[in-house]
Amino acid sequence: MRAFQIALLLFPLALHGQQDERRVVSPNGQLEFRLFVAQPDGALFSRIGYQVFLRGKPLITTSWMGLDIRDQEPFLGENPGFMSSETASNESDHYNSLVAKYMQNGSLGRRLDVEVRAYDNGVAFRYVIPQSNPIEVILIRDEATQFNYAQPGALSHLAAQPDFDLPFTVEEPGIGRVTIADAGPEAKSPKYPRTYLIRADNGMRTNLARSKDEPTVAFAGKTPLIWPWRVVLAGSEREEIETLKNLNH
Repeated sequence: MRAFQIALLLFPLALHGQQDERRVVSPNGQLEFRLFVAQPDGALFSRIGYQVFLRGKPLITTSWMGLDIRDQEPFLGENPGFMSSETASNESDHYNSLVAKYMQNGSLGRRLDVEVRAYDNGVAFRYVIPQSNPIEVILIRDEATQFNYAQPGALSHLAAQPDFDLPFTVEEPGIGRVTIADAGPEAKSPKYPRTYLIRADNGMRTNLARSKDEPTVAFAGKTPLIWPWRVVLAGSEREEIETLKNLNH
């Protein structure tokens, strides 16, 4: 029966005009991550987006994903064509997972996979870029991952400063402690740029530290490439530490 419930929670759904929507739910059923393709207001291209729900109520409202690749337009994550998805459950580490695969329309094969994990106290997602001829050598100028809060008033107390360090924690009314963090071996590696958050719209957006030698590049490397985890946690500090430990393996 439990296996059937998990399968039902992970089953692809489409809602409110969002295309190719996929959902993954935490083992306790409290947190839900929705991944989809939709058209941002006023945008030329559709884009990969996501939402996070806690006990059926929005925690993170529609937020957009993407990587700004130098000398290539549009963003990787814009104008995507959904290819396939896979789901799984990890009982030992207590999470459910989803991998969705996309190919950018009209880009001669630029591909992007989004891997998601849903834990009982948070969700994590990361970009996985398979090798393809257009981006065999990859120069990442910036990352455009948004975290739009369902209650943006929780950010009203923030000081007027250019960027904020990770992990970043605020108290949301009726929810409590909500933390945005990065994780994974890549987040600790000197090969990857340090990630900050900046204010944007109703939330925060990632901002990558640039190379001192080349200010238009934050990361230079080759594909296949695994990017650091981006994490949204809703729970106690002790629970945060345990989930981040799991992601850092």
